[in-house]
Amino acid sequence: MRIRQVWWGALVVVAFAAHGQQVVELPGVRASATPEGCVASAEAGGATLSYACLTRMVTADQTPKAPDLSGADVARRPSNTLGLYNASGLQNRMGPNLGVSAQPYRPKLVYPNPLGR
Repeated sequence: MRIRQVWWGALVVVAFAAHGQQVVELPGVRASATPEGCVASAEAGGATLSYACLTRMVTADQTPKAPDLSGADVARRPSNTLGLYNASGLQNRMGPNLGVSAQPYRPKLVYPNPLGR
């Protein structure tokens, strides 16, 4: 029984090892090992990082161009879409309380009869 378990365990390990060595090609992903890495070996047994190389790798190649806003004429848009004062919006919100109270108009709640009479 013990020999059978060892045998199956060895087969599983070999199968996983063979599967792990396969090269998987992914669409749209390109990776290559370049000889110019950012880690330089040192004589003292340690490795040093080149901050100039890291900065060059992190910085963007170009600054993105701002989109053209010639079609979005702000002067022709309604004031309520811009978040500005709108007299008709104020009249609609305040209702009959406009000029009388600082509280907006809220109609009285009418509850229907639960018995249906």
